[in-house]
Amino acid sequence: MESSWISFWNNPDIYRQIRSDFKYKFAKLIFERLLILFDNRTNINILDFGCGDATMANWIVKAGHNLYLYDVSKHYLTQAQEKFSNERNITIVDPDSYNSITNQSIDMVIVSSVTQYLTNLQFKTEMKRWVEILKSGGIVILCDVVPPSSNFMSETLSLFFSSIKHNFVFGFLQLVLLRSKPSRCRTLRKSLHLYKYSKKDIEELASSFGLIVSEHYENIGLFSSRKTYILTK
Repeated sequence: MESSWISFWNNPDIYRQIRSDFKYKFAKLIFERLLILFDNRTNINILDFGCGDATMANWIVKAGHNLYLYDVSKHYLTQAQEKFSNERNITIVDPDSYNSITNQSIDMVIVSSVTQYLTNLQFKTEMKRWVEILKSGGIVILCDVVPPSSNFMSETLSLFFSSIKHNFVFGFLQLVLLRSKPSRCRTLRKSLHLYKYSKKDIEELASSFGLIVSEHYENIGLFSSRKTYILTK
């Protein structure tokens, strides 16, 4: 039996079943919402923390930015290396080289749909590192933060409304099917759970590192019931 989310993400079988065109549409939606926060700047250094498939990578680079892709999953790191090894504006960062990122060199850290896998202690450890590598005035974007009020039904409904609004109803149906049928992911969710954080939790954690917190007007993600917070150094 798997004992951690890392072991699951080293072999994320359930997510391989999602059609590539739906993955593209999901990623494009998230990128367009993130683009607003780039504030028309170019040549900024961005760390995608927990990059996963890194579907947005090419769009970020084409927008004129330098991208660091980091993940603890060997599966996703290998995939990123195969896809982007010849891209000069993309740097693949593994757990060993992560701590070698130059302090005060990053303008923006994107943390998309990751906090639900971090314990409070892990969250605090990672936030400490983000503060170290961020430039003054740099930001951390916490996307898709699961609030304490969230449950399977509320998330399903919020995903349904998003699918209607953004025209991916077939993608919604596939996701619901995958989330509801027996799987390694569902088993792990029962044994380890997902970690939920309130706005107060985020504010208390961020303030301990001198970060200023603001809640974004909409979630940058597929679930409208989840939250996005901007943390400014």
